[in-house]
Amino acid sequence: MNPSYSVFQTPQVSQAAFARAVAFATKAHGEDGDDESVSRLLRRVDLLSDAGIVDLRVMSAAVLCDVVATTAAGQAQIMAMFGPGVSLLVATLADYKEPTTTKGHRQRLMRTASAPRGAKLVMLADVIDRMHTLQHAPPPDFTVARIRACIGECQGIVACCAGLSPYLDLQAAKIARGAEINDR
Repeated sequence: MNPSYSVFQTPQVSQAAFARAVAFATKAHGEDGDDESVSRLLRRVDLLSDAGIVDLRVMSAAVLCDVVATTAAGQAQIMAMFGPGVSLLVATLADYKEPTTTKGHRQRLMRTASAPRGAKLVMLADVIDRMHTLQHAPPPDFTVARIRACIGECQGIVACCAGLSPYLDLQAAKIARGAEINDR
């Protein structure tokens, strides 16, 4: 675990619980052979850390949300291991799926607008990371049109989460300024 995480301490979730969340997520993704998922969750944690987020419920949810969506681990397991605060955020984030239609995107924006603050912070860190990846290392099967559409959807999430963190707002703005995708 990155030593910079040792600065986190809140009464709601201990540093040890956060370390368990990182270990649990790493193991769950490792069993599925998905190193990119582990890298993504750690990039999210880094963004939240850089933003000064010290609530370990939020940090734990940031590493656990993909576990429920992409591995065999279930929400009940998250509740039993990490408690109701983390479990609620993870459940909210697990429901935050890639939309496949315009209607799905609108529904995701509505869910984002009504999500708890902690979930919105994780969503914001996630879309900042996603936009950066789409700009610098998009999946090879993504067309320019698909990349632009994904970045547009991300910018909708950014708009729903604006004002939660000046640092994350600044990072989103920097990424958005570079969002011009050239034809490949």
